[in-house]
Amino acid sequence: MAITKVTTDVITDLAVTAPKLAADSVITAKIADNAVTAAKIAAGALGDQVAGISSSASATTIAGTLTAGNTTISSNTIGNASASMILDSAGDIILDADGTQIILKDNGTEFAQFLTSSTPDHLYIRSMIQDKDIILSGNDNGSFISALTLDMSNAGTATFNNYVIAGATNDARVYFNASSGYSPRLQSSTNDLSIYTNNEARVTILNDGKVGIGTSPDTILHLKGGAPIFTIESNTNSSSRTWDFATERVEGGDLSLRVGTSLGGTPSLTSMYFKEDGKVGIGTTDPAQFLSVHGNVNFNTTNTDGNESRHLFVMGGSADPGTYSIYDAAENVKVKFNAGGDSYIAGGSFHVGSTDSISSSAEIFSVYNAATGHSKMVNNSDSYGTLYMHNESTTANTFQPFIIMQKGGGNRGNIALRHTDSVLGISGQGGISLRTSSTSVQAATEIVLITSGGYREGAEVKGQLTGGFGAMTTSGNTDYNDSTNARSGMGYTLLLGTASNGPGGSGAYFHVVNFEYTAKDGTGNMTQLALPYYGSSSIYIRQRYQGSWSSWGTV
Repeated sequence: MAITKVTTDVITDLAVTAPKLAADSVITAKIADNAVTAAKIAAGALGDQVAGISSSASATTIAGTLTAGNTTISSNTIGNASASMILDSAGDIILDADGTQIILKDNGTEFAQFLTSSTPDHLYIRSMIQDKDIILSGNDNGSFISALTLDMSNAGTATFNNYVIAGATNDARVYFNASSGYSPRLQSSTNDLSIYTNNEARVTILNDGKVGIGTSPDTILHLKGGAPIFTIESNTNSSSRTWDFATERVEGGDLSLRVGTSLGGTPSLTSMYFKEDGKVGIGTTDPAQFLSVHGNVNFNTTNTDGNESRHLFVMGGSADPGTYSIYDAAENVKVKFNAGGDSYIAGGSFHVGSTDSISSSAEIFSVYNAATGHSKMVNNSDSYGTLYMHNESTTANTFQPFIIMQKGGGNRGNIALRHTDSVLGISGQGGISLRTSSTSVQAATEIVLITSGGYREGAEVKGQLTGGFGAMTTSGNTDYNDSTNARSGMGYTLLLGTASNGPGGSGAYFHVVNFEYTAKDGTGNMTQLALPYYGSSSIYIRQRYQGSWSSWGTV
């Protein structure tokens, strides 16, 4: 019976050899499915009969394109030693490795792996060469750029070539090393932005710009937390002090600013304290006033002006008085108020009731009262005067009065000194009056009036004048012409008649009385009387006119 198809049963193992296959004799129709197996074909049997296939005991080489269905390759290598290899599929190309790894090599050197676990879950991309980076690169407008670099020599540090966008257009964005007008930033166009730790919002930034730490903010910056609420500490200088702000939960919550008592120490000393009622304490946690300062206060000029002292408040202690000092431009104390000692003003004038000197800039102290009333000095001491003035000038023959009294206008006296039994009035028109006692200086009766100017210039006595007449001593100058004896009024020395330029009379003593015209300073024309004191009953008289004395005559 003729064989219509070649089946496995018909062909013995290794029976198909090259000489047995005539050209174009084996066609698909002649071979049953799965009839020709590798075991049936002798080594090298197909090389001569199948175009493009060469066969040897160790390999079968196909020149051109191999088209096949499901193909099983018994060896572990597909190679092309002379050119590139192309895998081209009309559908997908699937790499299925039961060993969990897809390995990439270059000329036998492994440089990368794609891998997963034995039960496929995570995908790992692994660079196999030590300290070499993984770089994600692409074509940007015709140029290749490194979009992302993972630095394997630095624990996988990621460097993005441009900014990073996380989420949709109006969601969160992260910009680092930004370009095209963007600065490095975190961005949320419409929503709030929060930073969480331990599943709890720690920092919240609302879309209107308010920032909250520990809370959703009600103000531009809103802090909430336990004491201290925040701490300021230098990380570059171990010799600096640490500060903190703390909210103290006392009667609704106060705020304190604290500083460390040692370098780098935990803040414990309260430097400033803010109470819930608005009072502020410096050096105290219990301010009684809106500003309470426990300690000294120094006010200096600005750093531009030299940082110089100008005001110093020394609060004192349990045994020390408080003081207040004002400094001049040379940092010398010019004004000092001492609660337990002397206070003074060492420079410039001091005026009470006025911003200007009443008379001139030469005045050191002035009191001005524009309203009805008195400027009053009170003394309760039985041993000291109310006002003590001491002029320490040593310049001779100069006019240096203790008090200058100036009229204020009208006929009113500028100064009136009143006691129950004596009155001194100084009139507004340049005079001094001694008056009888009265409750009113103006109502008192004048006893002595001393005036200046006009025909009334001089002293006017409205009563008896007692005391003040007669010589003072016999041991003074013994010349009748000496200025102490030839002066307007009484001569100083009780003179003998035989003294120089005297009227004569052995053993007789005389009082000298002088009447001087106009000058009243001992240099003018003068009439001189020698009134007998002892040893004579005669009164002698002479005159000095234009510097020349006449001879003595008797009255």
